Amino acid sequence: MGAALQTGRIDLAVMVEPFVSAEKQQGGRVIGDALAGIAPRFMITGWFARDGWIEDHQDLAARFAAAIKEAAEWANAHPQESAAILARHSSIPADVASTMGRARFGTVLDPQMIKPVLDAAVRYGALDTPLDANEIVWKASK
Repeated sequence: MGAALQTGRIDLAVMVEPFVSAEKQQGGRVIGDALAGIAPRFMITGWFARDGWIEDHQDLAARFAAAIKEAAEWANAHPQESAAILARHSSIPADVASTMGRARFGTVLDPQMIKPVLDAAVRYGALDTPLDANEIVWKASK
């Protein structure tokens, strides 16, 4: 997309990182955030499992969730170190990974952060009927 913008073949592109940062380095400009049309803040990725699997593996699911939370807390507190890991395990150059815009990792699973995505999915026909975010989030037994 960046090359098409630079050569004038297109006037606008909807891009995500690391391409936004790369385009800025080439003198491109950002005129808006396409994802802001969903909501100012929302959950963009997550882990999913079938109810039956969760029922049969509650301890493992709870340990997995705890490990994901611990990793998120570490990554949020160590942006340069996590950028180096990102660069090592992707095709993103280290200098780009260390300077590009990156999302913060969630450390609490809040159903309200899922709701904007579900609402947009209904609005644009990806889901036929609304879903209650509270009903699709697993709550570990204490």
